[in-house]
Amino acid sequence: MTRNASRLVVALLVFTTAARADEKPTIDDVKKAWKASQDAHKSFRVEWVATVTIKAGALDYVPDLNNPGPHPPKDTEYKAACSFASNGDKAAASIEGSIYRMTTKTWHPAAEAIYFDGNSCVRVDPLIFPGWAQVSIGTGKLPLGTGLNSYINDPILRLYRPLGGGAFSDFPFEQFKPSGRTEKIRGATCIEIARKNPPANPDHGHWLWCDPERGFLPVRARQRYGDGYDLDWEYRKDAAGQWVPTGWQYTSLNGKGALQYTVKAEVKKLDFAPTFAADAFAPKSPVSSHVVVYKDGEKQDEYLIRPDGSKRALLAAERSKSYEEVIKTNADGTPYAPAKK
Repeated sequence: MTRNASRLVVALLVFTTAARADEKPTIDDVKKAWKASQDAHKSFRVEWVATVTIKAGALDYVPDLNNPGPHPPKDTEYKAACSFASNGDKAAASIEGSIYRMTTKTWHPAAEAIYFDGNSCVRVDPLIFPGWAQVSIGTGKLPLGTGLNSYINDPILRLYRPLGGGAFSDFPFEQFKPSGRTEKIRGATCIEIARKNPPANPDHGHWLWCDPERGFLPVRARQRYGDGYDLDWEYRKDAAGQWVPTGWQYTSLNGKGALQYTVKAEVKKLDFAPTFAADAFAPKSPVSSHVVVYKDGEKQDEYLIRPDGSKRALLAAERSKSYEEVIKTNADGTPYAPAKK
């Protein structure tokens, strides 16, 4: 090859590279990158600590005639230990934090766990009455992972959403397109993605900013439809050279744009090759619990589980009674006697 021909080849390569670099990313580019990340991380476990700050009066949207607001009466901050795990078809999440009781205007420690085994979803909520844990079991054709898909877990689901089981809806890429604008966010030049058909109100909308240099990872999200939120992610490179989240901050705003609460998360552990116990995603109903079973959203059964593991049907007229009182009898009112071993 002559020197002139070599120069021509180099020039063509430079021109081609520059032309490709000038090409603007499409929504399909973002979708393919997210899909590749999900395919590469079907099995994972994430643990993080969230600092939750709730403004005074932020919970007043739930009325309590016996104890009017503000709820809570003052700004409150607490820590919550959270986790999310999946093997692709199944998922589980937990949170250990605090719960607010409007009747007393006080905060109490509380834990919640949700399990999805691919067919049914079990949700164990905080105690409602002394000695009672609320358990709901859902089966059928309705989306069953609703409890897993919450504002607490949303930052993780955007990155490593489980692909199987039908519990999670994918990001609606078909409703979005790159706006052509970019924004510098913590040193990264991110492309802006917005809805194709924005609402008439220019202050309303849904936007997402992704970093092309980091595989279109989401860096910031913003939504304004009456209530709104802001969500920001932080990343680092791990030992394998891949970008992984170090934390995020979720900020909730009311319809007037006023701050309701913030959730600032710090990732403590991220495992892409976890070993799960056999019952890690199995539906679990602990003893001393109130269980309600639903199918396609319709109640099918309601019962208590005694400390010995036996079930006791719960009647509507008994819901105001204490757990200890109800389990001493059978549903027909006769005294309960544990089966002899």
